[in-house]
Amino acid sequence: MRNTPKIIELIITILIIVIVNLFSYLFQSPITNNDGKGMDGVEYYKVAEDFVNNKTPEAKAPFVYRIGTPYLVSVFFENDLLNGFKTINIIAGSFIPIMLLFWISLFYNSSFLRILPVVLFSLTWHSPLRLSWYYPVHSDPIAVLILLKLLFLLYLVSKDESKYIIFNQNLLQISFILLTFIGVFFREICVIPAFIFSLKAINFDITNLKSFKFDNFKRIQYIYLIPLIFGIFGIIITHILVNPIGSYSFLGALGLWIYQKSIVMNFHALIIAFGPIIYIIFFTYLDAWNFLKKEKDLLVFLIIILFLSFAGGSDTERIIYWSFPIVYLLIINSIIKNKEKVVNILFLSIITLGQIINMRIFLTTPDYPNNYSSVLPILTPIANKFPFLDLFTMHGYWKVNVLSFFEYIILMIIAYFIFNYIKINNINTTN
Repeated sequence: MRNTPKIIELIITILIIVIVNLFSYLFQSPITNNDGKGMDGVEYYKVAEDFVNNKTPEAKAPFVYRIGTPYLVSVFFENDLLNGFKTINIIAGSFIPIMLLFWISLFYNSSFLRILPVVLFSLTWHSPLRLSWYYPVHSDPIAVLILLKLLFLLYLVSKDESKYIIFNQNLLQISFILLTFIGVFFREICVIPAFIFSLKAINFDITNLKSFKFDNFKRIQYIYLIPLIFGIFGIIITHILVNPIGSYSFLGALGLWIYQKSIVMNFHALIIAFGPIIYIIFFTYLDAWNFLKKEKDLLVFLIIILFLSFAGGSDTERIIYWSFPIVYLLIINSIIKNKEKVVNILFLSIITLGQIINMRIFLTTPDYPNNYSSVLPILTPIANKFPFLDLFTMHGYWKVNVLSFFEYIILMIIAYFIFNYIKINNINTTN
């Protein structure tokens, strides 16, 4: 069993969070669209307003069903809803790196490798932490925080790792059930860990589908279905409590996005979401597969998120980034398994530079809408003034997207060549 995070790791994590928030406060201007509410944020704001006015929440589906964050805002910031969304989402986003540190600690001991995902998450421009300073009215931060906590509990419950903390296994299971129920009020994705847990009821093994028999349904272990039942019950309640405006069909939306998107677009979005550091997984895919075969629950989670990124909405990068708890584990696994290749001054320099550009560490996010012209991208638009939508594969100017895609591919080819054929191992590191 791995150790809990060290005090120094927690201190470093908190310092990173403070620094990111401070610089965001000083330099990142919020979106002005719809008086600072943004696009989808108009619906969440309307739900909060209805709560303040003691009305049944009424807004467009599916946004109207995500009542958790709007309700908290209405309770604690009824006289300043916009600032309420911003405050609550920044606080929730600030807790995610801490939870991520505990999550990574379940698998790895190295302080450097534990802090690496914290840095990547905190500095990425579209992560729930930085994005909340730009786009305050949304529902992701608390939902992602709960989702990460549910993955943490799923691991402990499934592996019987209750010795990791002071609570016993029964308390862990109860926490998993209750948090699933609470989580779906913030976003439907919080039911995913419960769904993965329910697959154990029929001994489903995604890495060996041939072994599955329909006779397994005759021997269902119902205890594994309880979290999922509570999650579905919570979703039903959210639908009962609100009045959706307009017609919305989950299957219809699913079909629409599958029709409009392409595999190439999603692959591009995956690289944009995580940056060139994800190339390490591509180059060592067998190591990634072997890790996921051992951690089958994480494999199922990754597949679900990848599918949702393809068919679950237009903001592909934001959705695909929900897989960060698994992707960062795979990156660390590949680094450990291929230390001699990774610890290459030339390779590290190229990946680090590409990652800094990709995460837009020294750049801000431009307002939307604006009158700026598209700029020549170097992986991403290297500017503070350009059309905001150029940051997204689904919405951006097609010439910008095509150029960005080929630049990422060229960088990947160069990195692959260095990774496999050039040996410059002058850096000493420890696991």
